[in-house]
Amino acid sequence: MLKRVLIALSGLLLLIILLLSVAGYFIFTPEKITPLVLEIAKKHVKSEISFEKLDISLFSTFPGVGVELKNGSITDEHKDTLVAFKSCLIVINPMAFLKRNRISINEITLDEPHIFAHISNEGKANWNIFPTDTTAVSDTSSSIAGFSIKKFTINNATIIYEDEQAQQLLSLEKINTELSARMGKKRATLNLNLSIDSVSFRYQGKQLCPKIPLHLIAQLKQDRQTQVVSIDTAALSMSGLDFIMNGTMHWNDSTNAVDMLTNFRLKTDSIAEVLHHIPAHISDLPSKLATSGAIEVKGSLNGVLSERQFPVLDAEIAIAGGRIRNAQHPHKTGIETLEFEGETHIDINKTTPSHLKLKKLILQSVSSKLDISGEVNHIFTNPFIRAKLNAAINFTRLAEDLSLTDS
Repeated sequence: MLKRVLIALSGLLLLIILLLSVAGYFIFTPEKITPLVLEIAKKHVKSEISFEKLDISLFSTFPGVGVELKNGSITDEHKDTLVAFKSCLIVINPMAFLKRNRISINEITLDEPHIFAHISNEGKANWNIFPTDTTAVSDTSSSIAGFSIKKFTINNATIIYEDEQAQQLLSLEKINTELSARMGKKRATLNLNLSIDSVSFRYQGKQLCPKIPLHLIAQLKQDRQTQVVSIDTAALSMSGLDFIMNGTMHWNDSTNAVDMLTNFRLKTDSIAEVLHHIPAHISDLPSKLATSGAIEVKGSLNGVLSERQFPVLDAEIAIAGGRIRNAQHPHKTGIETLEFEGETHIDINKTTPSHLKLKKLILQSVSSKLDISGEVNHIFTNPFIRAKLNAAINFTRLAEDLSLTDS
């Protein structure tokens, strides 16, 4: 008997859901709801908003409810496109809110977004599109039991930032991102996988950063009580350079500053990759050298970061297996041995003495050798240099060893 009742109730529930879904499908058609949503949006945004259509999905995203915008854009008062996208799909779980008072987003997918952020010569930003409203808004975040995004995907995005006043132009092309986030009453977590095919930056007409690829994987956790953010893993790969960081950060409301305790490591198996990042207008030396060898930098950034304070940098730098030759004559000899070991303590706040220590620098050709060590103390107050040099140089053969020409 109980089994029959359960089957009947289940059948009735499915029938009600089916009827509601069918009714919603025919009542809330794109033709009817698109103009309504556009009219509401225009009341809250000072710019022109448009999209081809808005679809409400009840079947393909079941048990979630999906809302999809097609071919949307936002233009500023000068008719420049601030944001444009091919499609934007948001799928929410209504039962999570009804049952557990949680905001649960199953999926957000943004296809081919294009963002153009611009600051004019007069200092006016084109993203100030929301009207000023001094009406107090009550904080309802405490009434929400939790928040989560299972999957947030961005496909083939482009971001361009241009500041005419500062003469800066930043371009990020072919951005692909996967993100998930979860926020409870005690802690919050964020997982990010970001790849950018091309990152370039121009300043005052000069190319400071060429088109380089970038890949970032990060996992962040926040204690909701202490507001401390823990960086469990942050791995950044940029054109042959591997950068790893972990530690904690905390925003201090009383000082308007960030308290940092972080460790980092930078490693590359190619000196050439490091030299490749030197802009050509600063030096053309990288193009004249054929180099090999590995570089490793490890250290920490600890202290306060604010408008007037900077964290203290402690770092160890090492070069192993290095070799430098003339790029025009890579088959000839050059500096056949390059070894470097050094460490630094940099405190821009001048609360502790800053120093640079050169433990070892060895440059050796076929016939000559240079061995240097030393240190620079009190860099920002009263610099004091101590150095030691051991050299055995064959001046007769040195030019031949280094493949030097008259030019």
